Amino acid sequence: MTEYRLFLPGEAAPWTVQRARFANKNASPSVLRMRTFQDRIRAAFLAKYGRPDPPLTGPIALDLVFARGGGKHGRRKATSRPDITNLQKACEDALNDYAYRDDCQVVQVTAQKVVTSEPYTCITVRDIVA
Repeated sequence: MTEYRLFLPGEAAPWTVQRARFANKNASPSVLRMRTFQDRIRAAFLAKYGRPDPPLTGPIALDLVFARGGGKHGRRKATSRPDITNLQKACEDALNDYAYRDDCQVVQVTAQKVVTSEPYTCITVRDIVA
């Protein structure tokens, strides 16, 4: 069984789409945050594991932990925005062609959002052996 584990300090950014009002301009701030977060994931993966050849090709399981900073007064809640599915999608898309060929291979996901003093993201990718 192959397993990849990544730990990224800092706040996670949710998956988002380009809004129509920015269609003929540069990317919106939320898209830029997402792309930066995805670039950090890819850079951490390459630094730790290099470029596996080929990436995993079978069914994949993802375990994700999104730790959010407590906010200005330490009152942030785990139930606040962004929603966990958009955080998950940003991670899945970032690892396409790195850990696995395509995120359609992901067949099992466990994800949680917690509030801590320091934000971080923990990603575990593993192939599912039949």
